[in-house]
Amino acid sequence: MMPPTAPPAFRFRQTPGVVFDLKALVRMRRGVNRVVDTLRPTLGPFPRAVAVETAIRARAPELLDSGGEIARRIVDLPEPTENVGAMLVRGMLWRLHERIGDGTVTAAILFQSLFEQGVRYCAAGSNPMLLREALERAVTPILARLAGMAVPVCGRQQIRSVALSVCADTALADILGEVFHVVGEYGAVEIRPGQRGESRHEFVQGSFWDGGLHSSGPGGLSQRVEHADAALLISDLTIDAPQDFVPVLRAAGQASVKRLFVVCKSISEKTSALLHQSQRTETLQVYAVKVTEAHAGMVHAALDDLAALTGGKALLGAAGDSWAAVRPECFGRARRIWADSDYVGLVSGNAEVAALRQHIERLKNALQNADDGALHDALLTRIGKLLGGAAIVHTGGDTDSDRKYRTAQAKRAASTIRAALRHGVTPGGGVALLDAARTSHDLWRAACSEEERVAFRMLEKALQAPLRALLANCGVEPGSVLADILRAGGGAGYDARTGQIVDVCAAGILDVADVVSTAVQYAVKHAGLALTVNAVVHHRNPPVMASPDGLGV
Repeated sequence: MMPPTAPPAFRFRQTPGVVFDLKALVRMRRGVNRVVDTLRPTLGPFPRAVAVETAIRARAPELLDSGGEIARRIVDLPEPTENVGAMLVRGMLWRLHERIGDGTVTAAILFQSLFEQGVRYCAAGSNPMLLREALERAVTPILARLAGMAVPVCGRQQIRSVALSVCADTALADILGEVFHVVGEYGAVEIRPGQRGESRHEFVQGSFWDGGLHSSGPGGLSQRVEHADAALLISDLTIDAPQDFVPVLRAAGQASVKRLFVVCKSISEKTSALLHQSQRTETLQVYAVKVTEAHAGMVHAALDDLAALTGGKALLGAAGDSWAAVRPECFGRARRIWADSDYVGLVSGNAEVAALRQHIERLKNALQNADDGALHDALLTRIGKLLGGAAIVHTGGDTDSDRKYRTAQAKRAASTIRAALRHGVTPGGGVALLDAARTSHDLWRAACSEEERVAFRMLEKALQAPLRALLANCGVEPGSVLADILRAGGGAGYDARTGQIVDVCAAGILDVADVVSTAVQYAVKHAGLALTVNAVVHHRNPPVMASPDGLGV
């Protein structure tokens, strides 16, 4: 008699394949190599771009030279176990990209070297768990050595050198060097695709937010209004009827306000017409404006910042506030307030210095603890607006693809410059990692076990790999040039622009200290983890998942 069949809901699908031990590692290595070899040509002062086909083939491909962005677009490889290795390194690179924005190709090459060597040693009988433990122990002294090389960024020329190491565009590097020399580490810098062939920039006094006037004026004509010694009433409330606005007018009269900008979520047509009539008088001119953000949750943060900057009080519906609660002390003040159809801005808000400084310090503390890339960028933007003074960089290009490519380069370079201003710089061109390899060599000489000696030798070789890849991308033979660099002593490296062995710091070849250290940390941690994979389990019909941007998860 046959046993009873389980109900369909409780049947387990058969697993079509489980790959064990060394066979799994070897196949994973192929996937890792396919991803890293795609990114490798983008390393160096003259990066080659990777063309990524769009979903609509009739459109021009994306041109990318950011390792994180390229890896993000590699969604699936045909062979399942290779795909596991590819997705492992892809996930590492995207997390690194979100955290620091740069260093992804360096991390990928470090990971590839460690993993490839580790697979060979595991095939020869080494214990992968002991290799992983030894690698992770070696990270601490290596990071300490890298930290000892860091020096602060000084002057426009060094800022330009940092930008040039990322974007490989001298004109754009000149612009970014000047911009960040003026606005500083936290300055608000907006990067937009330009309409001309060349890139350009402009400085904006004060701060501005997305939004603008609720009404563009009679007949829908665009306009810009600007007033000196104006007041600002900040809220997320709606104005549904003219009578709702009576308490505001009464409080404005008590505060002797002549020019008033009211931030509100929406305004009725009747009230808008009433405000338009007030703009023709000299007694009290009122303008309704809005503040918008890409993420709705950030609107309240923008209102808080406006209140801190102008010394006013934000009226929030969630707190039970209404127009009836308006008092003279609710108004913020600024030396000048302006608005047009797209933006609201002010110059020299009338904030209490101590209160504003405390507000900025709270945001800086939150910035230091922000792991999420989007939150980090939002906090940085808020701090820049509170400090006042902003710059707009318009990236040039002959085609849409070219402009998008240069815009992405400029944004990545700006992020790297901020990190350099915050954490300092180290010798670039792979020289800092080459120097750190000496620490690994010292550890190898003092090792107590065979696995430690193997792990430290792996790390020493891996720390040389980014420089070897850079030299190969420059069209020279890596082995002979590396030997010349080692003979030249500490601080020497290869200048691809002149083809000479130079003192890299004197030549302005610099890397961001935090980027280099974080790349090493990520690569060692994830390579050690990958080496301890003992089996790969494949689903019969794996679910297809995609992120909202269509690039996968």
